[in-house]
Amino acid sequence: MAHWWTDIRQGVRLCLRNPLVNLAASGCLAIGIAAATLLHSAVSGLLLAPMPGLVRADQLVEIGTGQDMGPLSYPALRDLQQLPSLTGSWGSALATINLVANGQTSRGTGLLVSGSYFPVTGASLAAGRGLGPQDDAHPGQADSVVISYALWQGRLAQDPQILGRELVINGRSFRVIGVTAPDFHGHLGILEPDYYLPLSAAPLLGAHPISVFEARDSSWLQVGGRLAEGASVEQLGVELGVLAERHGAASNESSKPLLYRSTPLTAVPAFVNEPVSAIATILGVMIALLMAVACANVASVMLAAGERRVAELGLRTAIGAGKWRLLAQMLTESLPLALFSALLGLSLAWLCRYLLQTISLPVPINLRLQMPFSAPVIAGALLLTVATVLLASLYPAIRNLRQLPRMQMSGLAAGSVGGRRWPTRIFLLVQVSISVSLIASAGLMSRSLQQATSVDPGFQLEGLWSAEFDLSAAGLEPDAAVAFAKRAQQQLALIPGVDGVGLSRVLPLSLANMSLGAFQADGTQLTPSVNLVDEHYFQTLGMRITGRGIASQDDANAEPVVVINQSLARALFGQGPALGQQIDWFDGEQTQALRVVGIAADGRETSLATQGAPFAWLPVAQQPSNRLHLMIRSRRPLAELNHSVAVELHTLDSMLPPPNLEAMREVSMLSLIPQRLANLLSSLLGSIGLLISGIGLYAMLSLEAAQRTREMGLRLALGARSAQLGRLLLRQGLMPVALGSVIGLVLAGLLGNAMRQLLIGVSPGDPAVALVTVALLGSVAALACAGPLRRILHLQPQTALRQ
Repeated sequence: MAHWWTDIRQGVRLCLRNPLVNLAASGCLAIGIAAATLLHSAVSGLLLAPMPGLVRADQLVEIGTGQDMGPLSYPALRDLQQLPSLTGSWGSALATINLVANGQTSRGTGLLVSGSYFPVTGASLAAGRGLGPQDDAHPGQADSVVISYALWQGRLAQDPQILGRELVINGRSFRVIGVTAPDFHGHLGILEPDYYLPLSAAPLLGAHPISVFEARDSSWLQVGGRLAEGASVEQLGVELGVLAERHGAASNESSKPLLYRSTPLTAVPAFVNEPVSAIATILGVMIALLMAVACANVASVMLAAGERRVAELGLRTAIGAGKWRLLAQMLTESLPLALFSALLGLSLAWLCRYLLQTISLPVPINLRLQMPFSAPVIAGALLLTVATVLLASLYPAIRNLRQLPRMQMSGLAAGSVGGRRWPTRIFLLVQVSISVSLIASAGLMSRSLQQATSVDPGFQLEGLWSAEFDLSAAGLEPDAAVAFAKRAQQQLALIPGVDGVGLSRVLPLSLANMSLGAFQADGTQLTPSVNLVDEHYFQTLGMRITGRGIASQDDANAEPVVVINQSLARALFGQGPALGQQIDWFDGEQTQALRVVGIAADGRETSLATQGAPFAWLPVAQQPSNRLHLMIRSRRPLAELNHSVAVELHTLDSMLPPPNLEAMREVSMLSLIPQRLANLLSSLLGSIGLLISGIGLYAMLSLEAAQRTREMGLRLALGARSAQLGRLLLRQGLMPVALGSVIGLVLAGLLGNAMRQLLIGVSPGDPAVALVTVALLGSVAALACAGPLRRILHLQPQTALRQ
């Protein structure tokens, strides 16, 4: 133990002897540690940590359809009560909530839940009671609500008389029966609701029609349950398979077989688990590569430090120190560097975690990012740092001990005249290869994002504005809401500078998606995404339509019509004509015939990242809704237009919340959040890798110049020119850079193939990205070579030979 403390103190002295070099190595390692710690913290909080506020959360499962864990119907939820592996199940659906209090309207996130939700999950409450079966007995009849602790503390100012208080939600009165506990944030983990309302309130809120409660083909519920004692997810899977076969046999659909699946409940909902897991995997690979770069950098520093200690090591050997003792000493001396790097990395990770949790994303739901700095996370960071430094120190220590007899006999440091310097160059080669792969991957993501922002979505984004027009807050039924929206549309169209006003149920390019049932024609059946629009929608957006769009005469008394895109036309009618044909539409309650009156060119409806998905537009007058969006084409500035629209709407109804106009260009950027996040993180990691490689190249060339000073002086004395020596140094230093660039570009192609689902309009081997990457690396290499090259060019033979 005494030897250990002595070696640690010696390690501290060695770090202080070369503070800049060791600080650079520690900084590079700390950045990698911080990134790995943040990823570990996020994975721990989202996938591993128990859900707070729930009883025996390890027994809770999610249940869905298909590989993507899609939603279930209300009748399917009822059927789950028959399964012996479950003691209970619940259904839930997100809903946008407008709360009117003190004469002001505020937006919130609501969760519609079945009456079994609170009993099955065991959700903890701070006051009152949770929703029960008696609150969810009759669809279309509900008057109870449970609110979150955060809403009670904030918007409702900790009202001590909150229980029994009437809240006006989407134009309806609901009585508060409970307040959730501070540690309960819902079962969705990353999505935190403000309100918990019965599923039976869905028709009252305008979220879903009452027909969905009996329609087995209308899937709208995210479903979960609690396993019985002794039951397993595998046993539940077998029972779900039998249930799916029974439902499939009873269904009139001729499409692929029905599949029910279950997974343990985590903070990441199962229906978004796949993209989250893909991003986490890619980040994990990139962080591992970054750690490899930092490890190679530390190994280079340790190798250089060991070669400068030849005399000391020789003296210790002469007085009886064995090789194992020297090996243990050199490894122990690296611990101060490891501990300092770990402390720096944890501090940086804590700062980044704080900044991430203060960021408010522009999405209409409450997101809660759990990134605990628990004991396992901190211990993992410490172990990773120590293991990385010890691994990086092991080879330099063994190499120096093996070369010690030869160095003692020659009286020279390893790596002087004719010394073998290939290990240092291999470390540099590793750093450059990985850094090039990281920066090229970042270039692919950046170019993909650039391509996505410049693609044609099928309509002109510039000069197009949108605003939510939720008339459910005014208590209007769908038919009355559409009539009111028509009057508002006529008034808004008279505003100077407004070129068009359209109505839409779903906001384009916002990742929102709506399905209203199956479409069937010529024996082919599928369920496309749909939107409800008025007669001015296509003209306002400037979409290209073959045939005609929705017309003013397409009302409730006219023949049901539909406009479809080319992808849906090909899927239903093949190469045959689609215009004027009939489509059978089953909406979960009845089947009706739709006449195809127009065909739109394939565009990007839900996201800039996706194109060509089957899509249909139905007249909002034939399928009324009280939750709409205004689409306004105008040349006026945002502030002026927003004020004019607010004045006109206030004139029509003073209780309507003021509109919040958004540029559709900005709305479309929301659909690229995965690409933007991947671009940001990959650019950060790539830049860090490039910086570490530059530091490594500078350190190697500086070390080589210092170790070969006498050799260079001798060459100068024998007639060599300084320029020749400079070229010799550059050739030996830049050879690993050139070879590393080639290897790195190959690795970048492999990473690009892994990220293909995030790339838009870019191939993994894009030549422009490769050229930019090589140019960046060349610039960094030139800066790294400048200092050592300058010292060689100004070297004097007399000075060099004295060293």
